[in-house]
Amino acid sequence: RQKENIINVEYLAQSIRDREMGSRIRILRNERNAPSNSIRRPSLPLTKEDVMTKIRTTHFINLGSANQIIAIDPSSKTVTCEPGVTMEELVDALLPYNLVPAVIPEFKWLTVGGVLAGAGLESSSFRYGQFGDLLIEATYILSNGQIITCSSTNNSDLFFGTLGA
Repeated sequence: RQKENIINVEYLAQSIRDREMGSRIRILRNERNAPSNSIRRPSLPLTKEDVMTKIRTTHFINLGSANQIIAIDPSSKTVTCEPGVTMEELVDALLPYNLVPAVIPEFKWLTVGGVLAGAGLESSSFRYGQFGDLLIEATYILSNGQIITCSSTNNSDLFFGTLGA
């Protein structure tokens, strides 16, 4: 099973490179365009002028459609997917191949990206570790717009540093 990657990584990276110097990046992460929970809200009330300044200096990146399973390879027992794929979607896609992830968080709406960032554990973790321990390779877009592929042997500091971050 092979799908075309819906998210154009190069387009997103170029968008980040082209943003206004000093602007904040705000990640929109789902179909409702809810902001990422990594965006911290100010502790004090904002004036209308503050809000307008923030809107003008905020660069929006929409990752809402980054929810595709791109490939499943039953022989190597690997799956390539985007970060917005939910645990339910992942398991449903793997079951026809008689496969399931070794670590499956019980909340079916958690996303692959969220579980990797949140150090996902489950009852099978005593044997298989965290969900992130199953990750073989990841592609990241850095804050300067550089696209980087990471694994345990390639850019390993970033690979291990982002798991459970």
